Amino acid sequence: MITADEAESLAHDERKIAERVYGLGNLRKARELGNKEADDGFRYRGCGLMQTTGRANFRRMGQLCGVNFEQNPDWVFSAEHALKPALAEWSEAGLNVYADNNDLLAISRAINCGSPKSKTIPNGLQDRATWFAKVRRLIDRVEFKIETTTATEAIKTPDKPAEFAITDLVGEQVFGMGDEGPIVRAVQLALARLGYPLRGTGNFGGATHNAITDFQRKYGLEVDGELGPDTAKAIDRALTDQPPDATPPGSAPAIADLIGGRILRAGHTGPIVQAVQLGLARLGYPLTGTANFGPNTEKAVRDFQQKNKLEIDGEVGPEFARAIDRALAAHAQTSA
Repeated sequence: MITADEAESLAHDERKIAERVYGLGNLRKARELGNKEADDGFRYRGCGLMQTTGRANFRRMGQLCGVNFEQNPDWVFSAEHALKPALAEWSEAGLNVYADNNDLLAISRAINCGSPKSKTIPNGLQDRATWFAKVRRLIDRVEFKIETTTATEAIKTPDKPAEFAITDLVGEQVFGMGDEGPIVRAVQLALARLGYPLRGTGNFGGATHNAITDFQRKYGLEVDGELGPDTAKAIDRALTDQPPDATPPGSAPAIADLIGGRILRAGHTGPIVQAVQLGLARLGYPLTGTANFGPNTEKAVRDFQQKNKLEIDGEVGPEFARAIDRALAAHAQTSA
């Protein structure tokens, strides 16, 4: 709670205000946003077309876009890069399907409320609808030029380990009650392998909170029921320490578990794409975990399909996922 005296001391100083709200002056929010150093609250304040906020989100957008936003936060609103985070978030949320049906409400809910199925009315919906009505009738069609290479896959990150783990997926993010998505699903499946009664629903509810709380207590972590970097690392260590007959050494949830019935193809982005890339990297393919399914990833997928006598279509579906899981298991045995 901010007192009157503190408010007076913060007045008209945007740097101090940002640090108090988003930075080390508000430790819970700082941890949620991945802000861990002095001045991170101001340095990673909301900016750019999507109001990217927090060090962890700047890092995540950088990984999605192939641009080092974490070290260069001002690039988020530069003319060269400003549109990239917006496009990455659009693709990650799979909003094309709603756009094809002119479903402005679902798109607004996905961006403003976190889910296209949210029941909340997004801010600024009426203005957005008004502008959409004005602009839509002026657009006959839009043509896209597909490049043969992408900047995101050209950028190499040699310090990124060629290994798929919960730690890789979580990064500096913090997940808690109400969060949902493939990363939550991955953690649930990992905890299920450790004996917790969880299914891969992808929804962080009471059962997931209880399992994480129990896990944190057993492994001497801070018991807050949230999933952050320390808990993710401990889950990976626990998976590694399991007996060989319980789960493959060092394994996280299988790629087939993450993909489920999805089909991933060129243009898709997100942590599941990253998991596939890191899996292929362990098998010797020259990929890094950019989380962007571009030409280099498609080339590696086609080569893997050819070598493993799969249909060669450059797409990652359930059959491909099961094949790469088998290949990774065999690779782990020969490398042991």
